[in-house]
Amino acid sequence: MKVTGKIFLILGLLLFILGISMFVFAASSFTNTGEEYSSFDIKLGEYAMVFWIPSIIIGMLLGGVGLFLTIKK
Repeated sequence: MKVTGKIFLILGLLLFILGISMFVFAASSFTNTGEEYSSFDIKLGEYAMVFWIPSIIIGMLLGGVGLFLTIKK
């Protein structure tokens, strides 16, 4: 059971970091003032703005479950 807990913990941590990086990318793409980004990057920033909160929430839940399974005897 500890291996499953560690997997959940690592996946949760990675998803949490992904959510934070999505927020940073989305914020930087919405604050551009010129032709710095292509239309693909702007669309990607729009999707990142929509999905950064769910990825952080799911990452925290997976990390919590993984931590619980790792600590539980």
